Amino acid sequence: MTLALLSIAWMLGIVVADRLPVAGSILVGGALCGMVWAVLAWRVPPARLAGLLLLMATLGALRYQRHWLRQNRRVYGCCRLAVQSASRA
Repeated sequence: MTLALLSIAWMLGIVVADRLPVAGSILVGGALCGMVWAVLAWRVPPARLAGLLLLMATLGALRYQRHWLRQNRRVYGCCRLAVQSASRA
């Protein structure tokens, strides 16, 4: 059951990253908070699970954003060059 919840949290993080433009620093901060929460609440299973769910959701979102940015790097590079050349004119 725990593995199913963690995988659902991972997929939920991917959906959130797809729908909302979330900054990478916020995702890294959320992952760190989830990890610290899970470590500090190690002996309280519901609290530990909540920390792990937060960790998995933010890691899923971060993984999705990195993959998407890597695939679209050429598109953004062309857009950046067009904006730079337009601003010089």
